[in-house]
Amino acid sequence: MNRSSRQKTSMASIVSSALRSRLYTSIAGSGNCTSRLKLLRPSANRSYTCAVTRGIPNTFADALSSQSANFSRTISVSKAKEEHAEYLKFMRSVLPTVHLSPSDEFPDCPFVEDGAVVIGRKAVVTKIGASSREGEVEAIRTALTQLGLDVIDMADEFGGSAKVDGGDVLYPVTSPRESRFQMNTDSERRASTVSKGRHLFVGVSQSGRTNMDGVRVLEKAFG
Repeated sequence: MNRSSRQKTSMASIVSSALRSRLYTSIAGSGNCTSRLKLLRPSANRSYTCAVTRGIPNTFADALSSQSANFSRTISVSKAKEEHAEYLKFMRSVLPTVHLSPSDEFPDCPFVEDGAVVIGRKAVVTKIGASSREGEVEAIRTALTQLGLDVIDMADEFGGSAKVDGGDVLYPVTSPRESRFQMNTDSERRASTVSKGRHLFVGVSQSGRTNMDGVRVLEKAFG
């Protein structure tokens, strides 16, 4: 279910692809999460409060990865749905999770990380680089708006030329394992864990799926 076969030219893109399985539902959710989100705070083990997933469409075998010259396997939609159900079950066991219905119009719609970049209470709904995927963001925009986030639409910036696949964006935050300092109390560990990152790392590709105008939108929103 990953898209590691997608050919990207920058090292940052390669890194983000490797992390994609961990970032698959990294954007904030909506609806059912709204009431619970007010009660949740980042803990010593996480800096997120809610997740969103999207189901596997019947057209998943037509996802962009299947069109790559280096992709030789056949995608089993039934197997993908089975595995995704187990994935969703696990996600719901560890944090509030909003599950969006799939759309057969968009074979790649389960890859929700590409549709938005969210930091704190601010969300940039991206313009996904592949034109066939642009409509995927409608459901994500609705989810983030219902949550009450400050939503910025990338499609409205730079005359519509800005493009970003959210999976090409990495926002590192401090974690217990990464800390170089000895933490003596739980509060110190918690403060270190949830501290905001200082930089966004964005992989810009020659294919144009993530471009410099898109980077400028992110810089304007979060800089």
